[in-house]
Amino acid sequence: MKTAVLLIAYGTEMPNAGDPATLHSKRIHEQTGYDVRTAYLHHGPSIEDAVHGLLDEDVEMIVAVPFLLSPRSSAAEKIRAELGLCTEKTFGTVRYGGKSAQVVLTGTFGDHQKMRTILVQICDSHDASPRNTSVLLIFHGKKDSSDIQYEERDAEYLRERGYEVSIAYERHQMPDIENATENLLKSGRDILVIPMFVSPGRHTEETIPRILGLVGRKEKDMDVGGRTIRMMYADEVGMHPDITYILKDRISEALQDSKKKRS
Repeated sequence: MKTAVLLIAYGTEMPNAGDPATLHSKRIHEQTGYDVRTAYLHHGPSIEDAVHGLLDEDVEMIVAVPFLLSPRSSAAEKIRAELGLCTEKTFGTVRYGGKSAQVVLTGTFGDHQKMRTILVQICDSHDASPRNTSVLLIFHGKKDSSDIQYEERDAEYLRERGYEVSIAYERHQMPDIENATENLLKSGRDILVIPMFVSPGRHTEETIPRILGLVGRKEKDMDVGGRTIRMMYADEVGMHPDITYILKDRISEALQDSKKKRS
């Protein structure tokens, strides 16, 4: 069965921002041999255009990978709708121009167990340690804040390593960035800020740095009660190269489930 992977990202309005979807698509192709395409919710190519292109090439199975942190987001719902899948359904059929293909939807990457390793690697790359560094995880925030299990699980991964960890939200939810930062400063440790976003954009390149006083730089020293505290700003978590391994796991899981359903 001719199979292709469609990596679906939200996209960014910033033309000069990095595109991790392109990075991971290339790495997935190199490591698996699958034909991997990208589609975006915010700009082209759209999901519809990408699917039509794959059908024109006689692809019989499309593995659709939502390049998202959480399966319970409006973006995840939009991806389902555009693929013609109802809530909780992961298999379906797409049709165009007299041709059709099976489509299987994978899980997202933010709730995968390997996020534990990636967060630790980010800390290590900034020479952070539980003894001298606190960690601030900044999420976008949702209007419906009833489900915070993924945020808490990410924080718990680092707490298990001994880190003091706080969660903050860029909008909609509390604590906000200012309050969470003030609380961490009380410990007297350096602060590593990890933006829990998929890709660079206005939130991570403009809004959050402005709030933290990090516009145009990745770190700064602050005098707090006569003690110098360094604040460091990591890249967006979705930019980490090892996210590729999570996406590959999601693809394998989805194909195995699809095979079971067909047998």
